Amino acid sequence: MKLYGVPLSPFVRKVLFTLDVLDLSCDHEELAPGSDDSAFRKTSPAGRIPGFADGDFQIADSAAICRYLVTRERSELMGGPSPQRQARIVQWETWGDADLGPALLAPLLERVVKPVRLGQATDEARVETAVGESLPPVYAELDAALAHRGPWLIGEAFSYADIAIASHLSTAEIADVLPSEGTYPALGAWLARVRGQRGYQTLMDITRDYIARSKNA
Repeated sequence: MKLYGVPLSPFVRKVLFTLDVLDLSCDHEELAPGSDDSAFRKTSPAGRIPGFADGDFQIADSAAICRYLVTRERSELMGGPSPQRQARIVQWETWGDADLGPALLAPLLERVVKPVRLGQATDEARVETAVGESLPPVYAELDAALAHRGPWLIGEAFSYADIAIASHLSTAEIADVLPSEGTYPALGAWLARVRGQRGYQTLMDITRDYIARSKNA
C-alpha cells in the first residue's frame, strides 16, 4: 500500500491515523497538492491529496480511502452492523470536513503552511479572527455533543468518527489554537482520551517531523 500527500493536510492525517489504529504498514510519499508525479496522478487525476494505492486499486479522497481500509480489515470502527452507528459516523465525518476543517483553515494556513511551505510571514490578524469568530461555534457544538453522548462521539466505543474529528483537531494542536479546557470541558476530556489512543501520537510525530524538516530545508 502507498499513501500520497503531505501531513500538513488534515485529510492525509486522517488516513495516517486510520492506518495506525488498524496496525497496517503503508509506504508514504509526502507530495504536495498538484504534484505532477505520474504514480500519484494515477490515484488522484485532479492532483488532490491524499491519493492511495493498494496494488492495482487506486483511489483518492480521505473518506473513501479510510472506508476502504476499515472494510478491508473487517474492523468495527465504521459502526459494525448497526445502521444507526454507521449513519452517525458518516454524519460526524461530514461535519468535520464541512464545518470544523474550514473553521481551522486560517490558523493552518497562517501558522503552518505559509511559514513552513511558502516561506511567508504569518498574518496573526487572520488567526485572531478565527479564534474569536470561527472556532467558538464549532468548539461549542462539539463540546455539547460530547457532554451528552458518553466518552466517545457515538457512545461508549472509540470509532472512526473520533478519528475523523481528531484529525481536524490535530490542526488546532499544530497551529496552537486548541480549545480551552475551562470553556469546553467535555471537549478537553475527549481530547485527552484521544491522545491516549493508538495512532494520534503517531500522526502528530509524523507531522511535526515533516514541519521540522521543511523548515530546515
